[in-house]
Amino acid sequence: MTNPKVEYYVLTNIESNRHHKMKMRFEHENISANFSPVVEFTDPRINDIPQNYKRSFSCMIGHLDMIQQFIKSPAEYGIFCEDDIHIRRGMNEIIPETIAKYNRHNLEIMLLGYLFPFKPVELSFYHEPEFYHQKLDVIDENLIYFSYIDRLWGAQMYMLDKRTAKRLCEKYTIEYGYETIKDQSITPFAADWTITKDGRRVAVYPMLAIEEKPEGYNDDGQGSYHMRCYNCHYDEAKYI
Repeated sequence: MTNPKVEYYVLTNIESNRHHKMKMRFEHENISANFSPVVEFTDPRINDIPQNYKRSFSCMIGHLDMIQQFIKSPAEYGIFCEDDIHIRRGMNEIIPETIAKYNRHNLEIMLLGYLFPFKPVELSFYHEPEFYHQKLDVIDENLIYFSYIDRLWGAQMYMLDKRTAKRLCEKYTIEYGYETIKDQSITPFAADWTITKDGRRVAVYPMLAIEEKPEGYNDDGQGSYHMRCYNCHYDEAKYI
């Protein structure tokens, strides 16, 4: 059964193949997820902005719409997902531990799925020393939690509490987004520049969500990076 303290939200095109696939994955884990519609480019909030901003604004407002739904819910914690992810088997058994860690360390953002083409426990300090404050070891399949720098990208899955959710929605309004078009020095109006970075934060490893194998990337560099991330972390025995 879904933990009553937690609500899950998935940003998707309702009745699309992705929607049905994500519904199947969560139902496999006995989780009843809330499916939030993507923000169309014709939405009044972004209809008049320049074309090259519409995609990022659509995604960001979609995330904020999910967070607003959570704020109105009775749940204490919200887990927010994109719709192209494999989720960790045994999710319901893992979430209570993540909540305990979240509270014990007075966190605001817990990143449960992200893009990183290495396993943190195998990463050499000589390669990426600024990611970690200490050596990280995994014993059996226990989760580890590590602070991360701004260069860790992705908002595939993350957890917030009510207080953090309200703070982020009050700060990152559509008016804030419009200002980022006028002033390029302001932090971009995008989920993995704002929501996953603004506050006391940790990432979880092994991840609870892995982005699916990439398809249809116009940018070879982006496609290659996403494929490296997928190949590094996906394990059919551990993810649905």
